[in-house]
Amino acid sequence: MHPDIILVRTQQGERQIQKSAIKLDQRHKVALWLVDGVRSVAEILDVAGVERTIEPWYELIQLDLIRPQLALSPPVSTMSTLRQQLACIAICHLGHAALPVYKIIENMQETKPGLADAIRKIERLVKLTIDAAQAKQLADTYRKLASGLERFCRH
Repeated sequence: MHPDIILVRTQQGERQIQKSAIKLDQRHKVALWLVDGVRSVAEILDVAGVERTIEPWYELIQLDLIRPQLALSPPVSTMSTLRQQLACIAICHLGHAALPVYKIIENMQETKPGLADAIRKIERLVKLTIDAAQAKQLADTYRKLASGLERFCRH
């Protein structure tokens, strides 16, 4: 996850803090509680002294409990749920450099093959324009979360 990203709780995330509507394990509860919409990921990890894993945050994004602050405005905020999920993950990995990825996300077909094709295109774009290692890391994150993302695909 990009260290400068600021994560914010969604309305559902705020409800989770107050009412524990969804059963979360301790790691996810702590990760959700630490998101305050002010501190960057790097600041949260440094100040809180928490384990240096960001995996719970990706899972909280998938549960629509948190979002990167950049995703709260167009074009991401006006995208479908699947496209928002993809854009949020790109933002978390690339920060502001995720902007070129939005065009691929906006033009993808919301089917399982469309999702797989979009992931390949995004990986290729990031590899060519940014860095091969970041491209692989982003694509690996997408593939790891693919089963959860596929529930938003049309069949």
